[in-house]
Amino acid sequence: MLQLQYAGTSNAGNLMYIDVDSPENAPKVEPIPQNGADGYYTTINDMVVQRILTGHRITSPMILGIKTSGQLGGRDEVVDAYLLLVNTVIRPYQQNILQVIEDLLQYMYPEEEITVGVQQLKLFTDGSEDVDVVTSIDADTGDDSELEAEIEKADKEASIDDDEPITELPLA
Repeated sequence: MLQLQYAGTSNAGNLMYIDVDSPENAPKVEPIPQNGADGYYTTINDMVVQRILTGHRITSPMILGIKTSGQLGGRDEVVDAYLLLVNTVIRPYQQNILQVIEDLLQYMYPEEEITVGVQQLKLFTDGSEDVDVVTSIDADTGDDSELEAEIEKADKEASIDDDEPITELPLA
């Protein structure tokens, strides 16, 4: 009956009376000392988050929506971090993938000259936007205006000849 009345987390802080025959048999209540583990786990969590961000070469956690306490931030920091990530991480990966795709297409169609590109939104620190074309050959120059001109020309021709079917190379 005593266990039902006083045991469990919902009964924490309740008064419990124990009748003992002598002071030597009295129960000792000793508080459990805190070892500071709560601060330890918080520190470990912060270190893990930082190492994940560093492993992915993310300079500012704000571009992933992670707000750092006590840090003021704004649009300029997010745009700068985004531009740095795109230019140092994403574009080189895109260029490597595009080079492999071009090599495969060149192997399948040796008589054709093939260049593959990816259109992506380009942001500037002043807030303006532009469409950029990433290709496998612009790793050094950072720009491929010839391919962009060809894409614009093809877009214009496609808009003029909407009724004509688009010819595609067979992949098999």
